[in-house]
Amino acid sequence: MKTLTLIMVAMLALAVSINATATTVVKYDLNETSGAIAHDSSGNGLDAPINGAVAWNGSSLYFDGVNTTGTSIFLDNFSNEMSGAYGPDYAYLGFTWNMKFKLDTVTKNQTLISGGSRMMVLLGYSTSQIQVMFFDGANRTFTMSTVLEVNKWYDMTLTYECVDNNTALMRTRGYLNGVLDGETTWTGNQGYWPPVDYDYKIGGSTFPYSWAVTRYMRGYVDEVSFSKGLIVPVIPEPGSIALIGLALAGLVRKK
Repeated sequence: MKTLTLIMVAMLALAVSINATATTVVKYDLNETSGAIAHDSSGNGLDAPINGAVAWNGSSLYFDGVNTTGTSIFLDNFSNEMSGAYGPDYAYLGFTWNMKFKLDTVTKNQTLISGGSRMMVLLGYSTSQIQVMFFDGANRTFTMSTVLEVNKWYDMTLTYECVDNNTALMRTRGYLNGVLDGETTWTGNQGYWPPVDYDYKIGGSTFPYSWAVTRYMRGYVDEVSFSKGLIVPVIPEPGSIALIGLALAGLVRKK
């Protein structure tokens, strides 16, 4: 019982902030060892085909993007699954993407996530930083602060939300490894997103424009998920970190 209590304390200290209405729509653990299908572990049955070369690597999938070709996970009409994120009085509850990845190269113009012609998450045009682009009648773009490194795992979380439905204040944020790394806000169009019948890709671009179609990712993805509502990383306070250390020390002594 003592051991169980210590484990629970450690887990609570590493919590995330979850909207009470947040629900996971799709989650790809990417721990298959064969085949060309990414299986959805959310229980919603949204398995997706893997286009291009398929190379499983233990608990991750390798994306071999080179110029005009590359691996991608294809989510057919996925924007239809994104709909319904409205609460009482049409308050927009927002959505969350999470992706755990490691890059072979940090050359520019690699697409991590894209949706129709309305969303693109990629390495920037001239930097090794992540650029987040949403189009909801205007271009809502920001660049995250971290300069990415090769062969390093990153845990990226992207949120899109209506902060204040009365004033139509909107906000999108990007987190890397649990730390807020960039954001932008604007007013208006709180009911504009997401459009229906738009395909999504993980590791490749869905944008129809010539400057976008060749943007493929080169590296590994360990997990990717999409949720309606906000699931925001929370960094433990120093006291919580100390608490985790004490809990783990207690587990060691128990053994």
